[in-house]
Amino acid sequence: MAQKLSGLAPLREDPISTVKRLPRAPRRVAPEIVEARPLRPTAAPVSTYVRPPEAPRSNDLLDVAAALQSFSPVLTQAFENMEAKQAASAEAAVAQSTVEELQAHVRAGTSPISSSPFAAKAFAKSAATQLATRRVQALQTAWDSGEFDRDTGDFDAFIAGAAAEDLKGIQDTDAKEIYGAVLNKFSPRLRAQATEYKVKREKDTALTAVGDTWFAAVTLGISEGKSPAELQAALRGQYGYYKDTMGLQPQELDGVVLNVSRRLAENPNNEKYVEHFLSDTRGGIGSIAAKQDAGPTAQVILNRAQSTTAAYQKEQLRLQNKAAADADQARVQSSLEVAAENGTLAFMTPVDVRTEAGDTKTVTADDQQKQGVELIRKKAESMAAQGNPEGGMNYRIGALSKNGLVDPQFTRFTDTANPEAVPASLKPNLTKVREKLGDLQQGSWEFLSPSTWPLPGRSGNGVGAITMTDDVARKLEQWGEFYVRLGKSPDDAVELAKERIQAGHTIVNGNPVPTTDRAVPENFRAIAEHKLKQWADTYGVRYGYEAGDLTVEPAGDGQQGVWTIIRAHGDGPVLVEEEDARGGLNFSLRAAKVEQEAAAKAAVVEAQNAKQQRRNAPANAGRVRRNGPQ
Repeated sequence: MAQKLSGLAPLREDPISTVKRLPRAPRRVAPEIVEARPLRPTAAPVSTYVRPPEAPRSNDLLDVAAALQSFSPVLTQAFENMEAKQAASAEAAVAQSTVEELQAHVRAGTSPISSSPFAAKAFAKSAATQLATRRVQALQTAWDSGEFDRDTGDFDAFIAGAAAEDLKGIQDTDAKEIYGAVLNKFSPRLRAQATEYKVKREKDTALTAVGDTWFAAVTLGISEGKSPAELQAALRGQYGYYKDTMGLQPQELDGVVLNVSRRLAENPNNEKYVEHFLSDTRGGIGSIAAKQDAGPTAQVILNRAQSTTAAYQKEQLRLQNKAAADADQARVQSSLEVAAENGTLAFMTPVDVRTEAGDTKTVTADDQQKQGVELIRKKAESMAAQGNPEGGMNYRIGALSKNGLVDPQFTRFTDTANPEAVPASLKPNLTKVREKLGDLQQGSWEFLSPSTWPLPGRSGNGVGAITMTDDVARKLEQWGEFYVRLGKSPDDAVELAKERIQAGHTIVNGNPVPTTDRAVPENFRAIAEHKLKQWADTYGVRYGYEAGDLTVEPAGDGQQGVWTIIRAHGDGPVLVEEEDARGGLNFSLRAAKVEQEAAAKAAVVEAQNAKQQRRNAPANAGRVRRNGPQ
């Protein structure tokens, strides 16, 4: 109700005054408007008249405010909803901008959408957040990739420098605060990584130092001949010391032992030490190789040590075989050089030499003669290279003639040379060569002529115990001719030829069997004669052969160890009809050797049994009692 003043006409009811007034809203209060009263002079005449109070004037704003108080909660909620919508719209609009666009707007102090408070706030929040997030990712990448020097770099300067680059030129205070908040949230995490890295680096440095110390101690112990158990006990004895002084745990020190073993595995002589360090149970606590975390690595190191040792041993064996092969080859080379000078290359015998593979091979007499011819040729070429070509040719022809050999180059030259194709400048030399070869050929025939007469009258009774066969007679004649060409007398030539035949043959049942270039055992004669007797006892009566009528010859070149039974006279095959008899004509030296040795042992056992039976027989066994009871 409006206030009524006494002495005045009553006023009409103010309709607004009937509204129940609510408590004023706390957000917006309309200011009270009070009319300024006019100044009155203070020096007024004293009067005893009392003026009645002036009625207050009407205030429309107060009335409106009072009337709107009833709608305040609704309006407040409406304003808040409108602010939220504007903020969401602003943030959505800002989110459509790229980081580069937002960064440019932040530095320029502008907004990509509108200048409303909501848009500016959303823009500043989004731009600063995205910019700081990108910087955080860049800092983390620089740390992980090693772009930042973790060992000597200044961590605080690392982060501050990156932040200063982003904040340079940013005018908006809210953007700076949001950027700093995001970066400060990330900094502790990166600082924790830096601290962890430094701790790990210090521990790794300590472990490396311990590993170097232990490796040096183990290497020294190995050189002093200490056993793997002694060296392992020495390492285990230092676990407590390093735990107390450096804080290194036993499992970490086991890792040091792994690294020491890995370095030891590179030396082929350390396999037993590596195996003991990693596989020993260490008094019951378990081996390093049995641990779940270290087991796979330990197995790799063990395999490496074994492969290193195996490779070393293989290489050492190869070097040994190579040295042996080189020594044998040098020995053969030396003997060939001596034989070439002495003129005895034609009398070389097969020799076994070792190879780099570790086995042996036989260098036949023919191969040695070819090597001898090559030696003579190289020496002649060396003399020609030193300015004496004629001397080299003379040496070559003389050495070949003295050794009874022919150079294949000479035969190829004389067989293919076309006199018409020889240039005129070379024809004089060709003539000299032909004359030299003609002289050599004529001299050879004259040299061979004495060897044609002494042998026929001396070979009728055989050579010692050897029955004279056509093959033996032919070889005896050939060797006799060789020795005559070397200047020996006919008598001496025959004796030397006989010795040569005897040395190159094995007597089987009185028949010579050539075994010079054959792979035969030392007891070849006994094996062959046993096989001949066995076949003759089984099939000889049926086909009219005795053991003395038979001999053997190699099947093929004789290097496979298979031999064939043939007739001793006539060198023909043994003709039989039965398949078993034909199959028995071929035999293997290896199988025949086993049979012969078994037969020999059986004979010894039989003889021993017979002897024992005679010893065990009664003294009067077999005697006739003449005066015994009737």
